[in-house]
Amino acid sequence: MLKKTTYILISLLLCIPLIFMIYFAFSINIEAPVDSTDITVKTADGYDFSFNESEDLSVYSAAVRGAKKVSEIPEELELAAPTIVTYTDTDGQYSHDYYLSLDPEKCYYKNAQGEFFVFDKFDAKQLIARKEFSNLYPNHTVPALSFKTEKDSYTAKVGEYTWNFKRGEDFDEGLAPNESTDTTLCFNKSDELSLSFSQLPDTCELRILNGNTTVHSASWESFTDGLDTISEKLLSQLYGKISYSNDTKLVCEITASWEQIDSSEFYGEATYSADLLFDVPFSCKKIDPKLSPGEFTFIKLNNLNEGETVTFISKNDGLPLPETRAHTIGDFTFAFLPIDLSAKPGTYTVKAITENHETEFSITVNNKEFKSATVSQIHEMAGYDTSKLELEALVKTITSQSPEKHLWADAEVENTSTKYSKKYQFKKPVNASASTDFGTKITEDPNLLTLTPYRKTGVFFETEKGSDVVATASGKVAHVGNIPYSGNFIIIDHGFGLLSIYENLSEVLVNTGDEVKIGSLIAKTGDTKSGYTFKSGMRFSVCLEGKYINPASNFSGISY
Repeated sequence: MLKKTTYILISLLLCIPLIFMIYFAFSINIEAPVDSTDITVKTADGYDFSFNESEDLSVYSAAVRGAKKVSEIPEELELAAPTIVTYTDTDGQYSHDYYLSLDPEKCYYKNAQGEFFVFDKFDAKQLIARKEFSNLYPNHTVPALSFKTEKDSYTAKVGEYTWNFKRGEDFDEGLAPNESTDTTLCFNKSDELSLSFSQLPDTCELRILNGNTTVHSASWESFTDGLDTISEKLLSQLYGKISYSNDTKLVCEITASWEQIDSSEFYGEATYSADLLFDVPFSCKKIDPKLSPGEFTFIKLNNLNEGETVTFISKNDGLPLPETRAHTIGDFTFAFLPIDLSAKPGTYTVKAITENHETEFSITVNNKEFKSATVSQIHEMAGYDTSKLELEALVKTITSQSPEKHLWADAEVENTSTKYSKKYQFKKPVNASASTDFGTKITEDPNLLTLTPYRKTGVFFETEKGSDVVATASGKVAHVGNIPYSGNFIIIDHGFGLLSIYENLSEVLVNTGDEVKIGSLIAKTGDTKSGYTFKSGMRFSVCLEGKYINPASNFSGISY
């Protein structure tokens, strides 16, 4: 029979393998891509790679399996941007953050649990020699070409290229820059347009084209022109060759080369392209210099750049201006300028501001006398104040969402004026004349306890109940509803922030979202029980960019 001390000794010997197993379990990562079918690599400088060949998969698998866990995170990793390696296998996906260095002994990765591992030196060398980790080496990408003005910068697009950079003792194939600017760089004669390379080429040729016509060309060689004159050499004569009265799109094409000599760290050649816009300063032209409250004009916007917005600001009090937008019909770019019913008479200076320019124009608001009236009849129905505010909020929301489409193009009629190129005439919504005046100031109204005084923002057409109501112009039905103030009502969006509103209806024949044509039947007129009115008929109003305008202006025809 064995002694007790012998049992203890045997037990200790049996524990030794267990101790080693525990040690290896904590020092070696067991989360490794054993059965991966695909690996994707997203590098810190924005490149994406994908692999599914067994040779590629085995490199990553071996590297992860041979890595050892570290208890302290190296300081250099705290601010480093990792390369994200994602493994796909039959159970799904998981990712590791790789922190690789040109020093194989300082290559790490972090697993999904946040644990850090250091790669084996041999495995690290295998990884950093791969193309997806070229970003570790200087000059691994084609040099970037930048254009600049005082206000903006632009990274040119790289076209065809051949590029080689030195990795160790050998040259490897490089990559194109991953970033370029999708927008257009604007410049004019007051700007100093310049260009620069991240690595100066040995030779460079430049062409600037307007369509298929070359408007400027130049070449440069470091061997004869010196090292600091490339921008001046290529662009100094450009301004003397271009003179446009309107914004003009140009394309710049550049071919550059870097020669291979004994001391080269890189060599190759590349073509670049850049979209430029010779930007003639923005200006405005007012169509009608004199207006009255409740009317509107067009402000022609000359040389407004694509994507630019324009804001109107009155430099004087007394002229509320809408949040307007730029619209385009054919080659005519304009903004509506409706004059608010509350605008005071006088001459106003309006500043038009874009991202790059600002200009001013003046406009005169005429003194227009509006009638005054009171409401004496009580409707004996509650909720008018609340529902009137509800309608105003709805109109504001629909206006902000109005599409940039000219939905009333089919309202075009023959134009005999030499001042305008197009004329559009809207239809009256009913076969009757307006029985109330637009803009009438209501000083007392017992039905609207908190919202008086107010102005009539529409007109009333008195008809027999059940008369046909048609769309004043083509558009889309933005809302159909019923509230105490309006009764049954319809709002049609005609695009460009122009809405028509039909109230006091006995029957609605369209639904929200319907597309309607000019003159198409949409409803029937109502009676005294349909909405806040005291006669049979229909109340009608037109709203432009959030401001109510006189519907009669549209009936007589609007011109552009």
